[in-house]
Amino acid sequence: MTHLAVRSVSVRLAGRSIVEGIDLDVPERQVVGVVGPNGSGKSTLLRTIYRVLRPSTGAVLIDGRPVTSMPRRELARELAVMAQDAPPTVELCVHELVMLGRLPHQSAVRRSGPDDRTIVRDAMEAAGVLHLADRAWETLSGGERQRVLLAKAFAQRARLLVLDEPTNHLDVKHQLDLLETARSSGATVVTALHDLNLAAQYCDHVVVLARGALVAQGHPDVVLVPEVLAPVFEVEVDRASHPRTGRPWLVFSPRSAEGELSAGTRQPTEPPEMEHHP
Repeated sequence: MTHLAVRSVSVRLAGRSIVEGIDLDVPERQVVGVVGPNGSGKSTLLRTIYRVLRPSTGAVLIDGRPVTSMPRRELARELAVMAQDAPPTVELCVHELVMLGRLPHQSAVRRSGPDDRTIVRDAMEAAGVLHLADRAWETLSGGERQRVLLAKAFAQRARLLVLDEPTNHLDVKHQLDLLETARSSGATVVTALHDLNLAAQYCDHVVVLARGALVAQGHPDVVLVPEVLAPVFEVEVDRASHPRTGRPWLVFSPRSAEGELSAGTRQPTEPPEMEHHP
């Protein structure tokens, strides 16, 4: 199994501290959600994990080895990435783009073969884009592009999967489908999420960042609580239980007129009443 660790990682960009002193041990075969307000350092931390950025201090380790010392092809066999910013113009069809996920497993003497094509087909099916196989990349919607990039990451067959804001541009159904698929992939998943309720439903471990610092980490039941979230997001937070899963369900409202937070003082034991439509 592959073990991912972040040891005292700080990142400075343009002379400004973006991430400061982050320590994480990522549980194997679990879904780890990184949450926090805009500008909290989520994407910077993920980009440091997958080596787009180098830490100013500290190290990201895979099985005890710094990612900065691993050959690119070897790292790509261990870690697959679905980045937040999709390439705007790629003159490839979907099948060809997903096939790029097999490059780390090929060499000058080993080109793509039947096994690679089977893996690519399975990856596209898992991501729900098999029907788009012959479509040109530039004709796809934002949501379709997100799912194609997920299929490419699946095609790498890496044991670590890093997803940076993977639910952007997706409707509710495809948000749930994507996270269900990632969760069932068998990989260790590290994902930045804006939606705290998605984090509550799909993550085994949640990391909360604020202003580049680690505020809390642990199981959603422990971390996604009003006393942690209210000061970080500067809103009032009420927590209930999801009526189907029993996991935390969060409701947000603006600060009171006096600018004080009353979050943490109310923790309803019953979920909010929900409308049901035939």
